[in-house]
Amino acid sequence: MIIRVIGTFERTEPAERGILRCTAAHEAGDPAQAMAVAQSLAGRVREAIESLDAGSVKRFTLNAARTSSWQEAGADGAPGATRHRVEVDITAVFTRLDLVGAFAAAWGAEPGLLVHGVEWALSDETRQRHADAVLTAAVHEATRRARVIAAASGAGEPRIVEVRDPEAGAPGAVAYSSEELRQRYGAGARYSWSAYPLESSVDVAPSPIVIAAAVEATFEA
Repeated sequence: MIIRVIGTFERTEPAERGILRCTAAHEAGDPAQAMAVAQSLAGRVREAIESLDAGSVKRFTLNAARTSSWQEAGADGAPGATRHRVEVDITAVFTRLDLVGAFAAAWGAEPGLLVHGVEWALSDETRQRHADAVLTAAVHEATRRARVIAAASGAGEPRIVEVRDPEAGAPGAVAYSSEELRQRYGAGARYSWSAYPLESSVDVAPSPIVIAAAVEATFEA
């Protein structure tokens, strides 16, 4: 008797990282002006991040400028002025989750800066520490299901024949946020930023991270 089952397991852990992504952008008729303003804004964001307490940010990246140009058309369809846009993508990985919301709120009000939101994550060390245990538990769950099916069918003890990762090429265990970012504005710690004169009161509720694994297993009983 051949028994095919899927074994799954998941474990929930509190978020340890807040990944903030934003873009400094400016549009102008003069390409040099567009570049200068966008890079200046990106530089101010970098200075604000570097001014935070040591250990508050694990990693910070400032990508090369991205440019685009187009020609506007007049009401009569005639060619108009040429416009230029420059964008600089910024990513900051916060280890201090209590700072993410205040920083995003303060700089989200800055003209020219688009805050894309926050992605919650685990540290690499935590994810690796739980990955093997979660994958092992998924195999145990597949074995348990096979035994239940074998017993209900009047067959003997099932013997495992094959175990397959349903997502070929993917890690055995993956970590993801269980729900989208939720931010509550109101009571909470208050922060003020010298780089941007805006005091924000933000209570951020990070989504828990689910470490999950699934296997497809074939048994013979």
